[in-house]
Amino acid sequence: MGTSFAAFANEIRAFNARGDVVNALRRDVRKPLPELRRDVRSSATSTLPAGGGLGAWVARARLTVKLKDSGRSAGIRIKVSRAAGDGDKADLNALDLAGAVRHPLHGNRKRWYPQRVTPGFFTKPWEAFRPKFIKVADEAVDQALDVIRRG
Repeated sequence: MGTSFAAFANEIRAFNARGDVVNALRRDVRKPLPELRRDVRSSATSTLPAGGGLGAWVARARLTVKLKDSGRSAGIRIKVSRAAGDGDKADLNALDLAGAVRHPLHGNRKRWYPQRVTPGFFTKPWEAFRPKFIKVADEAVDQALDVIRRG
C-alpha cells in the first residue's frame, strides 16, 4: 500500500460512488476472517480451562472486522466480543492480555473471586495471522484506490 489509510479516507470521501467501493473493500477484508476465527476458537479451547466451561464459552465469542473510512481514527480493526450472562459485554481483552477472569464461588453470585489463566488466547493466533491479513487489507485498499483514481 503506497498511501496511509487516512489519505485513502480523504480520497474516498470525495468519490461519488463511495458506497460501492466501501462495500467491496469490506467484503475483501472479511474474506480471510474464517481462518482467524478457527484459529482463535482452537486456541481458546486449548489454552483456557475446560473445567467450568470457560474455554468453550470464549470459543463462541464473536469475531468481527470494523472498517472506519472517515475521521482521524480511520482504519481497520478486528474485535472479539462476547455477551456476559447479565447482558453486559465480557472483558475478553483483560482475559486475553492479562489472563484475568472472575468467577462466583461455587455458583454464589454474591461472592466473586479473581483467577489467573494463561493469557493470549487471541493474541497468539492473531500474531501468526497478522502478516496474511495485512497483505489482504493492503491489496483491498489498493484495488479501491485504483477504482477511485480511474473515476
